[in-house]
Amino acid sequence: MRTTHEVDAAELPQRVKRLLAEGHRLALVAAHLDEAGPRVVYLFVAGSPDTRTELHVRLDPDRPEVPTLAHLSFP
Repeated sequence: MRTTHEVDAAELPQRVKRLLAEGHRLALVAAHLDEAGPRVVYLFVAGSPDTRTELHVRLDPDRPEVPTLAHLSFP
């Protein structure tokens, strides 16, 4: 199963924290430059059943910043 969610940068850490608590693991981070501007995609996976969750974060072209997630991986 694959799901995709558009996420505001400010809510990203909370969404990631929830996914990690549910057993998902970060598999990929990819940056894209679309007509609408920069976008970062975080792909989380979990097994049995195979589950893939994408979090799409649209960035401000003038200030393309995302919040750190390091504190979630290394408490």
